[in-house]
Amino acid sequence: MESPLKFLIAALVMSPLMAQGQFATKSAPQVRNTPALKTNDLKPNLVQANKLQKIEQPKILKESDISKFPIITFSPEELERSRQKSWEISPRKPFDTGVSIIHWGTLTETQFLMTPVIRYVVNTQYNYQAYSMRVLANLQQGKDYRLVLNVEQKNFPPNSTVGFKIGTSEFRMEWPKDRNEIIVLFNNTFTGQQVIDITPVQVSGRRESIDSKLEFAIKSVRLEELK
Repeated sequence: MESPLKFLIAALVMSPLMAQGQFATKSAPQVRNTPALKTNDLKPNLVQANKLQKIEQPKILKESDISKFPIITFSPEELERSRQKSWEISPRKPFDTGVSIIHWGTLTETQFLMTPVIRYVVNTQYNYQAYSMRVLANLQQGKDYRLVLNVEQKNFPPNSTVGFKIGTSEFRMEWPKDRNEIIVLFNNTFTGQQVIDITPVQVSGRRESIDSKLEFAIKSVRLEELK
C-alpha cells in the first residue's frame, strides 16, 4: 500500500503521461565554494566528481547516448574502505544534515520506486525520461565518498544497468546479481554542493522488454565519507 504522504509538484516539467512529484529534504546552509583540485591531484581508481558550472534540470537521455556511458566496477579492497562519517535518507527518514533528495516517481512507505520511462521512439532510437532521482549533498574538496543504494529488485531484468551522473561524470553500474546494494566510490574535487543524478536504464538488446512494469525500488540512500 502506498504512503499517504503528499508530494510537492516538481519544478521540472516531466512527461505529461507521468505522475509527477518532488520529494525534498532539508539541507544545511550552503558551504562556501573553493577552487577545484588540479588534475594531477585526482585519484584514478575513483569516479572524479567535478563541479557543474550550472545546475539545470535533468536532460533527456537517448539510447545512443546511454550506450556511450562506460560500465564501471570497483575492486573489493576499494569497496571495503572504512568510513568516518555517514548520512542516510529513506522514505521513513526523509532528511539528514546537508543532504537532500528530489525524486520524480512513486514513493511508498518504505521505497522510492524507479522506472525507466520512454518518452518516444524514432527510428528504433529510444529517448528515456530524464534522471529519476537527484541527490544534493554538501561535500568537501579532496575527500573520498561512497554512495550506497540499498535496492530491492522487482521486475527489473538481469543484465540491466543503472545510470549515474556525479558532477560532470556520467557512467553506468551493472544491476547487482548477488547482493542488494549498488555502490559507487568517488573523489570530490571541490567544497560545495555536489549533484548526483540516478536513473534505471537497460543495456542494448533489451529494448523490446522495456515497459512500465520494469522497475526497481531504492529502500535507502547512504552517503559515507571515507578515511
